[in-house]
Amino acid sequence: MSFTVWLLLTGSVHTDVFQKNKYLSVRALGLTRHLINVSYNAPYYPLKMDRNAVYIFNPGFLIGFDKLLIKDSHIFWRSVQAFYIDCAIQPAMYTGTMIFKQPMFQFKKLSIGAGFGFGIDIRRSWKKYADPEIDSRLFKDWGNIEGIIGPFCEVEFLYWIDEKKQWVLNIVPGLPVIAFISAGLRFRL
Repeated sequence: MSFTVWLLLTGSVHTDVFQKNKYLSVRALGLTRHLINVSYNAPYYPLKMDRNAVYIFNPGFLIGFDKLLIKDSHIFWRSVQAFYIDCAIQPAMYTGTMIFKQPMFQFKKLSIGAGFGFGIDIRRSWKKYADPEIDSRLFKDWGNIEGIIGPFCEVEFLYWIDEKKQWVLNIVPGLPVIAFISAGLRFRL
């Protein structure tokens, strides 16, 4: 916990543009990079980009809302809602909330931010569409749906287009299993 607090409070910024109160993000999803061996399920991943399903295309979109928590701190409360197609082309959704610091580090028009929070990922059960023995290994079986609830973090690379718009690339490291990548725009409200 103390590492998270240190991570959020470090870094220096030489701009006051981030002092605006609210931002809206719209991002396209995404690319999944499996960090563990999932080749046992590869036949069930039609959108895989390689034979062993290390890289998988997961089309979808995400909407995020950031609200400044403490003036002059660059610490935001971030809420996200995503709808996407998972590895086995099942409808899925993700809802999360976190404390987010943006920027933590900045160089000219580029900045890096990070956050830590809590979320829930829900998808249609794979057991209905694949072998009953196929086990997602992490997701809890809730009948027709399955899901995972828990902590998560996000790393954001941001490029300033102008004072009201930024291009963002986000990585959600679902360690030790996946890294999920999304890209889009962030607008000051």
